[in-house]
Amino acid sequence: MKTLAFLLALLALTACATADGGTPAAQRPKAPGPISLSVFSVGDTTKIGFSWGAGARATSYSVTRSVSATNGTWTVVADSQAGGAKSPGSLTLPNTFSYTAGVLHHTMWLSAIPWDSVTITVSVASVNSVGTSASVTASKRILRSTPGVPGPITFDSTVGLIIAPNPATVALGSSRVACAFDQFANGAVTEWTADKASCDSIAARYVPPAALALATPAQQAHTDSLTKTCVSWTSSLPTAVRVTPNTACSSAVVVAGLQLTLTDPGPLPPTIRNVALEDARMLIAVLQPWGRHREWVNVTCLRPGIFWVRAAPEGSERVAMRQVTCLARPQEALASFRFPTDALRSVLASR
Repeated sequence: MKTLAFLLALLALTACATADGGTPAAQRPKAPGPISLSVFSVGDTTKIGFSWGAGARATSYSVTRSVSATNGTWTVVADSQAGGAKSPGSLTLPNTFSYTAGVLHHTMWLSAIPWDSVTITVSVASVNSVGTSASVTASKRILRSTPGVPGPITFDSTVGLIIAPNPATVALGSSRVACAFDQFANGAVTEWTADKASCDSIAARYVPPAALALATPAQQAHTDSLTKTCVSWTSSLPTAVRVTPNTACSSAVVVAGLQLTLTDPGPLPPTIRNVALEDARMLIAVLQPWGRHREWVNVTCLRPGIFWVRAAPEGSERVAMRQVTCLARPQEALASFRFPTDALRSVLASR
């Protein structure tokens, strides 16, 4: 009986042993289920997803991805495990990583320039503390097709803007509304729908009705699209004319003629006469034809620059030049003259 019990125990140990020297085969994970491989988009960056069935007793998975391509160098530029956030990075292929997420799905973005065809291969093996199972593998060949023919070509026939009324005629100290209108090659003119309250009366007065009637729905949609026709307003002489659009990109603007006002510090000295200024568009500063002293001339800077003042005493051909440097605006400066007589015949300004 003792001999029989010993033989039975020996048979039980033999039944549990394996060919690898005694590792319990029952504790190894089983191979995962088949891999499903899907291509979501194809381009310079190609988006691919894959999933697999769970392997019995697996605590993680070893995932290997590789490519076989006719041209191009492929890299992984982003990953997303189990539908999680897209994580950018740069990994060369082939690449092996450990997968521990509960949802057995992975998305990857592969990139190559240039390429025309590629075979994507994914292998997955089950892993636990005892060992690793055999791998399952899936492959998919992707062809990069010639891009499709684009849709019909349409030309943007906008040829310019009509500005009405002419903002150059605004008077000093006054303001008026001016509007921009889209003009097309076929003669059609459109008005921005958003600014009709400001511009309807101007359109009725300055735009021929026939030109407005020619506008097609497509041309009107082009005008109303801020991505195509945002109107930008600027003043060529901001010290004299101010422009204020109704809103950003508005086709309606308030144009104001700025009145330059200089405060008279006292009675005009009778010895300063014949003040002359050059074209207002070239002004750096404005002269006040009076002074705190009779040898001085007040200068008000309008913008940075160099301002020259020339003066001559009455009854003499002598001429003195004084340079005034304007660093900012508004800024007041003085030009000082020392003549035998303090009577100034004239004061002239030039750049």
